[in-house]
Amino acid sequence: MTRYTIEFSVNFLQGKQRPRFNGKTKTAYTPDETKQAEYEIGVAYKGASIRRYGRVVKAPKGVPVAVRVDCYTKAPKSWPKWLPKWLKPRMPFTKKIDVDNALKLSMDGMNGIAYDDDAQVIAVHAFKHDMTEDTCDRMEMTVQFDLEDE
Repeated sequence: MTRYTIEFSVNFLQGKQRPRFNGKTKTAYTPDETKQAEYEIGVAYKGASIRRYGRVVKAPKGVPVAVRVDCYTKAPKSWPKWLPKWLKPRMPFTKKIDVDNALKLSMDGMNGIAYDDDAQVIAVHAFKHDMTEDTCDRMEMTVQFDLEDE
């Protein structure tokens, strides 16, 4: 049995937006910003898979998958200046972005690329971290599954 682990990141932090509704046609649609983010997540997964295994690795139908998403964002400017730097990383950041929306966006972006259907995902771990240094917002993702050797 071979365990496949694909780790990759995207340099944005975004959650899945609610669907929009067209008043004329009475239909729902996904906002363009969400479609673009899902596309970029899929491209990042493909690139990481090719770099690691020489091909795009996809969990076949019925194979359980585990997903981990780490969301990193800068500490807000509103944090008190008197707080020591060593304490700021230990304070939980409870403002936007909603970690469940970031997880949903990540899973939808990998749907059909990393696995056939997100119903295969049996374990999820999503974390929101804050950073005190000036780096860009990002999401780091890990997809893991086991395949029988041929």
